[in-house]
Amino acid sequence: MASYPIAGVPGLYLLHLERPLAHSQHYLGWARNRDERVAAHEAGQGSSFMRAVVAAGIRVSWVQFLDGDKHLERRYKRWKNLKALCELCKPERRARARESMRLTRRQLRLFVWAMEETK
Repeated sequence: MASYPIAGVPGLYLLHLERPLAHSQHYLGWARNRDERVAAHEAGQGSSFMRAVVAAGIRVSWVQFLDGDKHLERRYKRWKNLKALCELCKPERRARARESMRLTRRQLRLFVWAMEETK
């Protein structure tokens, strides 16, 4: 699904913000020419959201380029879970999942007690 940008190729691009702006830490866009659009965003032009990001001095990482059209962009934006597409957020999600799976001391004692009772 992911691909690298080729000059003049239309498609989707996903941006990861170093820190959230308001409630968003990701931006998904579509462009006829991804290279020109990337340059426009870096210059503080383009969408109002990206202008605000540049004005706030937030660093942006270009995470992923996807094949797709405006209709796919709209579907992803309605999904409201761009973080699931972001390669930079995956390690963070894994760490949170591991943390949520840890047992408390009480749970561990009960588990050990139950294992000893079954012997």
